[in-house]
Amino acid sequence: MRSLVSKRESYNFPIKGSDSIGVLKLVANPVDINQAEARLVLVESFICEYEKYLAPSEIDDSLTSWRDGDRSVRKYYEDYFETELRDFTRGEFQYWVQATIDEKLVGWATFQREKLDQNAVYMNLLVVHPEYQGKGVGGQLVKSLDNLHEIPELSAIHLLLRRKNQGGRIFYSKLGFTSDPGYSRDDNFVNLDLLEGFTWRNPSLQNRVVISPCIDRPAFFRRTDQKDERNDTYCGFKPGFLLGERF
Repeated sequence: MRSLVSKRESYNFPIKGSDSIGVLKLVANPVDINQAEARLVLVESFICEYEKYLAPSEIDDSLTSWRDGDRSVRKYYEDYFETELRDFTRGEFQYWVQATIDEKLVGWATFQREKLDQNAVYMNLLVVHPEYQGKGVGGQLVKSLDNLHEIPELSAIHLLLRRKNQGGRIFYSKLGFTSDPGYSRDDNFVNLDLLEGFTWRNPSLQNRVVISPCIDRPAFFRRTDQKDERNDTYCGFKPGFLLGERF
């Protein structure tokens, strides 16, 4: 049964090592995005992480510097921001969540619902300004749709991570993500050969029995070990429901 919990307009969370309070809020309209601040957060977030262990050319063959000129990492991720904003404006993904501290934008993330599972999402982007990393902002953004009650029964969060993103691998592992080599997408800004799939699955839903569309015969005559070949579930009867556990 689907949760009846109301959606939240915002969600407050504590900032590690500070008396300040962080605020998560879903962006309803692209015009509400402070583009200069959001672009800066994205650029600084990526450069701060990647310059620890990558050369610009390892991000893209065309790049020759970190910040100077049209072939810089800075320009590359400024263009990335414009792509992300354009896609959100066009409705190509549904969620843009911002994190602020004392009304200052410190991080943001974007998500879209998976086509085959409307309770699962793909996290397209997560960025936190370097000055605010390590304070719990990133973890709050990752779980923001759950905390804001946008998807009451959020089943999974998928993402694609650069194979060489060492910091990201550690960060997501601590949040419960595991490697998911079978997950991929064909609409990513980055060359897919450079990426690896990771998935977080909601532990509170893992063992839950879900409603199954097994309707080819009356429930009273269905055995609990009978497989429905159409949707790859095993179905059983409980009073008032047809129940199944998906493999």
